[in-house]
Amino acid sequence: MKFIAKLKESWKPALSSLICGVGNFCYLSWMETLELIKSGFSAPVLRLKLLLWQAYRFSPPHRLINRYSQTPAPPESDMIYGEPLVFTLRHMFETVKLKPEETMLDLGCGRGLGVLVAGLLFQAQALGIELIPEMVARAGEIARILGINDRVAFWAGNFLELEIPQAQVIYLCWTTFSPPTRADLEAKISLLPAGTRIISLTHPLKGSKFKTRKTEKLYFTWGKATVYYQEIV
Repeated sequence: MKFIAKLKESWKPALSSLICGVGNFCYLSWMETLELIKSGFSAPVLRLKLLLWQAYRFSPPHRLINRYSQTPAPPESDMIYGEPLVFTLRHMFETVKLKPEETMLDLGCGRGLGVLVAGLLFQAQALGIELIPEMVARAGEIARILGINDRVAFWAGNFLELEIPQAQVIYLCWTTFSPPTRADLEAKISLLPAGTRIISLTHPLKGSKFKTRKTEKLYFTWGKATVYYQEIV
């Protein structure tokens, strides 16, 4: 009887996990399809998606993160992975009017998608800083294959321990950063020149140096999120 009682207790969370897993798979499949449709099935986007799939088909980003941190990342940790979609990145970069002669900086760039899109579709200079060396190496190899390694670069390291390079556009997946990390970054970014444009997800940068120019909700791999377009004043 105890065994049956325990079985009844365990099947509910197991069923819930299964439903969530199927739901996430369907959502991501729909987002992938929508992404290709919105790109017009353009050859550069298709090639980029294929290269990313090849690079991570046996070791997805969350596995690399858990391996690097040795334990699954807690909710308040910076070691949480979330990624934008190509058509969302394109829309955000168009909104801030990213130009070929400008530099885009992505702090915590993960697989490097933002940097790759900036270099491939906008012909901009782009730099991504990422803590996990394996991700940096893979992103660099993809850039080489795409023929854009002359204008994009990836650094392995903790951006809190580095001097933040100047850039005309800064992209921040603020969603995945802990409050202490956001506070430290706000202090460092506030020292950059006036006119620097910032794209921040979920949370805006706080302080008198940051002026919000526009907000909107866009699609990401985890669902819809608010995007803040800010400028250093």
